[in-house]
Amino acid sequence: MGKKIFWLLVVLAGAYCALLYSPGFLFKHSVEHRGFHLRSAEPLEKPYGELLDKVAERLEASRLYPPDRKFKIYLAGPGALYALLTPFCGDGKGCTYGMLDDRIVLPFRTPEEAGLPLLVRQTLYDLLQEKLRPLEYAFLKDWKLEGYAESVGGESVGYTPSAVCGKDDVPEDFRLLLEKRLVVELLMTDEKIGIMALLKGPYAYEPARDRMTQRYCQ
Repeated sequence: MGKKIFWLLVVLAGAYCALLYSPGFLFKHSVEHRGFHLRSAEPLEKPYGELLDKVAERLEASRLYPPDRKFKIYLAGPGALYALLTPFCGDGKGCTYGMLDDRIVLPFRTPEEAGLPLLVRQTLYDLLQEKLRPLEYAFLKDWKLEGYAESVGGESVGYTPSAVCGKDDVPEDFRLLLEKRLVVELLMTDEKIGIMALLKGPYAYEPARDRMTQRYCQ
C-alpha cells in the first residue's frame, strides 16, 4: 500500500511539473501585438493594441527593452488556475517567470482588467530577471524593484512629489509606492547611476528616504 501511494505521488508531482513547464494547452485563445503574446482560456474580444502600445512606450523609457523582445502573458483570471500556475509567487497581482520562458501569469481575464501600471511592472520584472543572475534577482530588495517599476510606468507617474508627504488626501498604499519611486529616482540622480548599478549596489532605504523627505516635505 505504501509503495502505491509513493508512486501515485511521484506521478502526480511529475504531472504538475509538466503543467508548470508547459501550460499552453489550457490557454487556447491568443492575440499577438508588438511582441506581446496574450494567451487566455477564454476568447479575447479585441487585440488590445492601444494598451499594449502604451506598455511598450513606457518600457522603452527604461532603456532595458529591446524592440524585438517577446513576452508571453497568460491571462489566468482570479482563482484556482492562477494559484495552480504560480506556486512560487507570493504576489497576488502577477507572477513573472523570466528565467523559465519569459512567462508572465496574471490573475486577470483581460489586459484591461490588469491595467497599464501592472502590465508595465510585470514586463519590467521579466526584463530585469533576464539581466540578473537568479540569486541576484531572488535577493533584491523589494523597494528597489517596486520603486523602479513605479518610476517607469506606475500609478504615481505624473503626480507631484509633495503627495508623498502625507498632507494630501492620498491612500497609504499609493503613498508608499510614490515614496519608493522617489527614493529610487533620487539615488539614480544624485549618485549619477543607472538602474543596474542601483540594483546591485549596497544602497540603504532609510537614509535615502530621509534625504527624499527633506527635499520634498520641508
